[in-house]
Amino acid sequence: MLLIRPEQTHVFEDQLAREGDGELASRLGAIYPIQQALLGSDGILAVVALARQRAREHGLRTSVAVGLYTGLVFQLGSDFDRDPQLPWASEILQDEEIPGAAARLELTCREAMVVIERIKGPRDEHLHAALQRLRQDPLGRPWSGQPPALREEPAALLQRIYPHKVELLVEQGTFARLLDDGRAAARVHHGTEPWCEALLSGLALLLGSGFLHDPQLPWVREALDDAAASEPPCVRLHRAAIAYLDRVMAVVARQGAA
Repeated sequence: MLLIRPEQTHVFEDQLAREGDGELASRLGAIYPIQQALLGSDGILAVVALARQRAREHGLRTSVAVGLYTGLVFQLGSDFDRDPQLPWASEILQDEEIPGAAARLELTCREAMVVIERIKGPRDEHLHAALQRLRQDPLGRPWSGQPPALREEPAALLQRIYPHKVELLVEQGTFARLLDDGRAAARVHHGTEPWCEALLSGLALLLGSGFLHDPQLPWVREALDDAAASEPPCVRLHRAAIAYLDRVMAVVARQGAA
């Protein structure tokens, strides 16, 4: 949840130029302590491996580039380069009028700094406030028995919980796509209730549109693919998401107190 900053680029350039995935993962864990706490060393390594694969698709092969690309994955999600919420990322990375893959990555990082500061806040305060609002909402609390009825439509709920991100999506014309994708994902996972649509759209809003297969979020597939469970997939996903939200907030609180 950190911003990419120039001093981090200098660290990559000075220390990562000849390192493999293991060494790169170790250094990234030190730069991104929240991700390190949530994922552990093996999880960071899995993200680096995916980032290297995706970076190669954009002509990026050096460890410096993979390090920067992994930072974008940490901040924007594993599918940031194809996420409909982030159309500018794919546009820049595929713009052949920008000479060289490294230059395209640099411009992507610069645009990401602007976007991340706008939606998360200079110190992640917008994101933390959104997590707090979610945790106080019935959708963001554990429940027993039947899920509670939503008090508002999914669009209004998401706008209230994370207004800074929704405002950007509305400006881009991509908010409706987010809601449509949430409805489609709910149907795939046998959930047609509005709360399930809101859950899937909300997770995409917070975690990126690729959250269903993001190696940073193994709990998502574990919850949805549990063949032995008797509960509906969306109920299992909700429980797992609440547990993850509690972990994130606890890690953020520890990091803030350190």
